[in-house]
Amino acid sequence: MLKLKYNKLITTLFILIILFAFFIPNVALANHAFSCGGDYANFSTWDDAITAANYYATMGYSSFYSTDPSYSTLNGNFSDGWRRLHSDILFFSSHGNSNGVYFPDSSLVVSNGNSSSVYTKNVNWDYVRLVVFGGCETAAGTYNITNDTHDRKVEVSIGWQRTIGNVSHSQWLDRFNSKINSGATVGEAVDYAHSFTYNDPNVKRIVRRGSENLRLRLTRAFSVDEFSSNSNSKFENNLKPLEKLNTINLNNKKILFNSNNDIDNIINVIKENNPSFNKNDYKIDVIETSYDNDFTIDIYLLGSNNSITNYGYTVNVSDNIVTSIVDNTYDINQVNILNSNSSVTNEIENLAKSEGLDNLKNNLKPEYQDNCKILDQTTSIHQDLKNNSTYIVVLTHYTLDGESSAVDEYLYYL
Repeated sequence: MLKLKYNKLITTLFILIILFAFFIPNVALANHAFSCGGDYANFSTWDDAITAANYYATMGYSSFYSTDPSYSTLNGNFSDGWRRLHSDILFFSSHGNSNGVYFPDSSLVVSNGNSSSVYTKNVNWDYVRLVVFGGCETAAGTYNITNDTHDRKVEVSIGWQRTIGNVSHSQWLDRFNSKINSGATVGEAVDYAHSFTYNDPNVKRIVRRGSENLRLRLTRAFSVDEFSSNSNSKFENNLKPLEKLNTINLNNKKILFNSNNDIDNIINVIKENNPSFNKNDYKIDVIETSYDNDFTIDIYLLGSNNSITNYGYTVNVSDNIVTSIVDNTYDINQVNILNSNSSVTNEIENLAKSEGLDNLKNNLKPEYQDNCKILDQTTSIHQDLKNNSTYIVVLTHYTLDGESSAVDEYLYYL
């Protein structure tokens, strides 16, 4: 009799476990995504947040976004009671610094906040699988919000080491999200986004903490009319298809890269596909993209005036091993490269800088005009060999509050 009761008890418990698994939400996998953007003095990241939320919805998440989130929105709960900052995916495109990300009416910071700040120590990062801190210097130095949240057990955190141009940044974020939407791993998505040329190459100076093998796409996707939002804006299903990359077949070769001393290993593979390749005609830029021996190497053909062209190769390295070499070359006229622009004088460069300043000031909202402090201006000459155009990229570094900084991109065509 006792044995019979014991068997019934075991059976009952088993049935309850099955029912719990089917009908009770799994708190460890809540399948939420939360994206935030802000409207700032001279640019807006609303589109970044809306597009990211759109991608995450098609990946199968209950995807929400907020434009200019208030403290109560950032720190609050979804309608189902789940805390927004405990979402599987958190995406922030905003002003930033090593201490946090900043929206007009709220912020998420490690320390030194104010009444509208949420502190990272008050978030249970065990729930979060991926957090993207899309802002300037969110991974600068060693004490930063990217490292802080990684240490608090977020599965993967991504931040930027330097100030970054807002246009290049939005392009990078869109490509990264489109790749993880395709079912790729985080590491593959970073490599994909890095495989293109940008007017501000600092956009590739990221730090990824955590596993590059994290895959986030779920087995089902929500339809567009199931998208949900915390703002009054509408979702639009205008996601771009993946851009095709031309990768060199490595033929299962194990190509090591530990430092600049190993660049010839990569050059030899390129020469096998392009016998006319001459290393002296190219600029080689090695970018470390994590603390785990991951690199992106940009190899740009130099044009007139040592200009940077959109012709060359991008090499992705994971754990000191080359994973891909992307061939960004195409048919060009070498004569046009050498003769497209005879010289860029200091007068022309100064004129470009002046127009870059005017562009920033003309786009600033009136209430910010007196608070804008210019920190620096840098220029670089670029040639678009596909469209036969040459321009100076003017990057104007500025701050409005003395704490976080930003970069305004301006193109001065020659």
